[in-house]
Amino acid sequence: MRVLRFVSLLGLLLGSVPAVSAQSQTAPARTIAPDVVAPPAVDPEEIERVAPRAPLSEIGPARPPGPLAGQTDWTLARPLVTAAGRLEAGGVTVVLAGIDIVEPERRCRGRDGSDWPCGMRARTALRGFLRGRTVACDPVGEGDGAVRRATCRLGTRDLGAWLVENGWAMAAGHGPYADAQRRAIDNRRGLFAQGRGNPAPAAEAPPVSILPAGEAASGLGG
Repeated sequence: MRVLRFVSLLGLLLGSVPAVSAQSQTAPARTIAPDVVAPPAVDPEEIERVAPRAPLSEIGPARPPGPLAGQTDWTLARPLVTAAGRLEAGGVTVVLAGIDIVEPERRCRGRDGSDWPCGMRARTALRGFLRGRTVACDPVGEGDGAVRRATCRLGTRDLGAWLVENGWAMAAGHGPYADAQRRAIDNRRGLFAQGRGNPAPAAEAPPVSILPAGEAASGLGG
């Protein structure tokens, strides 16, 4: 009996709730303050184009990328090493002066007659030495083009000298790195691991010296 009474009472309550009409659900929203919210009417004939303002300062033509002739201490931030002796940064290619670059595609003959990718190994050596750190360069010779010759250094370490004395580049004729190349030959480093003109195969080449003796004290290890 109690269940029947509860069901009857529930039916009476539900029947007393008015149904929501379809018209009330689709009624459009009422516009509020149309004179304030709506954009004002503008006649296109009344629109006038004004002249641009004068520049705040004199603007000269953009110079070619790279260092200007005679400029020193040109900074290369996070340079890309494309070869052992060639860097790219900021739209300019810097070729290290005083060395003959070992191109990445160059292969050297090993002691057993096999070839090893000495050019790629040399490029990897310079990449490992720089590790994306900023270098400073002094342009050599005239010109403002996108390819410049320069001497570059990491801290106080000359990059050309580092490459030559570690055997990963050849000293250019009448250049400043002849003594460094003799040390590389005497110590059988890099391309000279098995003596002059007979580089060792990749598997037997000595490990790359990222920080040669005495350089850790110069502050380049961090």
